[in-house]
Amino acid sequence: MEEQHTLYNGNNSYDRNNVFYLENEIIFPSGNTAILYNIESKQKRFLKGHTDRISSLTVNSLRNMVATGQVNNGDNVTIMIWDLKLIRSLGTIKVGKYSGIIHLEFSPDNTKLLAIAKDDKSSIFIWDTKSLSLIISSPNTYQTLGASFNPYNSSSIISWGDKHVSFWTVNETLISRKRGMLGQEFSNTIIQSCLMLPNDTQLFGTNDGSLLVFKANNLVQILKISGAPIYQIKLMRDKKGILIASDDTIYYLDETIKIQKQVLSLKDYLPPDETITNVTPTTASKIIHSIDMDNMNNIIIGTLSNEIYQSSLSKPKKIDLILKGQPSK
Repeated sequence: MEEQHTLYNGNNSYDRNNVFYLENEIIFPSGNTAILYNIESKQKRFLKGHTDRISSLTVNSLRNMVATGQVNNGDNVTIMIWDLKLIRSLGTIKVGKYSGIIHLEFSPDNTKLLAIAKDDKSSIFIWDTKSLSLIISSPNTYQTLGASFNPYNSSSIISWGDKHVSFWTVNETLISRKRGMLGQEFSNTIIQSCLMLPNDTQLFGTNDGSLLVFKANNLVQILKISGAPIYQIKLMRDKKGILIASDDTIYYLDETIKIQKQVLSLKDYLPPDETITNVTPTTASKIIHSIDMDNMNNIIIGTLSNEIYQSSLSKPKKIDLILKGQPSK
């Protein structure tokens, strides 16, 4: 195990999908700051400008731009967009008087930024990333945990969360929604994650560890992955496989959605005194909240217990503790 490095307040571990690989660094939020960390040299760089805790962070497909959104500090909730080459802000978006920003995502062509505000309507916004002008916004009927542009259909967005998945059709002036058909078995479930695939196929991870396979907006297949929430579903960089994070374990699913196997488990490879105990609001756990891959098939892993690990698909039994944060306040 590598030397542990203490962060200021940890890596905002209760938020999900917020640790990413860059060219020679990883990036993650810590308090009101985004940190760029070089794993080899252990050097840190900082993106400072938020006035309260960063609640959402995402990078674009080129890995040269990042967007960060914060919780409400009594004023307008803000989103900042950053140039990662020059380490400077490209601008600030004032969203409004919401509790915070719970999700951010760039469009596949990096020209748009999608955000979900934390309010009773889980409002969805889309901005132009160059002018920072609002393109369109819409309230949602359901509590929403995430949303994503469809990389195979530029006019399509999918959102998911409490008891729903929704399929949105968007143009410059109009946004319309069609609800996905979850069926009676999953009508009351929480959808925790999503991945879109070619041929109008979508994967949704549920709170009970099921993976729902949709064609268009219809449920066509159910795979039982684990007994815990599926917080992350990621397409591998070579697009020849899928990684699924549930509890302390990462699973592999091939592109045909047929071959399934466990890749690694943090519980198996940590020292005995760091194994998972019963998870309560005050008990640290190794539940995986964030995963990302680089071009060398390395995997970066962010956990609920404010730790960041790195492993590799070529050597999945070798897991290094990269950073260990202080408990979240």
